[in-house]
Amino acid sequence: MSEAPSDDQQGIQAPDSVTRSRQKYVIWTLAVLIFFFWDDVIGITLHVLHILLEYVELITE
Repeated sequence: MSEAPSDDQQGIQAPDSVTRSRQKYVIWTLAVLIFFFWDDVIGITLHVLHILLEYVELITE
């Protein structure tokens, strides 16, 4: 008694052109987000590092 294989078992994938255009879309979206929010990312990172340093100083006193 054999069942028909499901889509997962057959390994149906999108055509290469669709996959490539989707990858380009994701890469460009990430690039634009990083470009516009890079200063915020750096600012938040520095702020967190500053808080961690103060915390370490309090512990080591």
